Amino acid sequence: MFGLREEEAIDELLSGLTDKQKDYVYSYCMNWNPFIDEPYFDYERFEELDLENLPTFEEEPEIDLPF
Repeated sequence: MFGLREEEAIDELLSGLTDKQKDYVYSYCMNWNPFIDEPYFDYERFEELDLENLPTFEEEPEIDLPF
């Protein structure tokens, strides 16, 4: 799928993000190349993202119900 050099470049771009934020970026930026029939990381879509204002995906606290 990705070459090692490309994976390292993407990891560098996403450093400092939480795992859930990285999953969000990957789900937004992954695209399909029909010519080689493989997925690829779409850097044009990545440029559209505002990495400073990504959702935080904080987990909601569990509530103990009385029953």
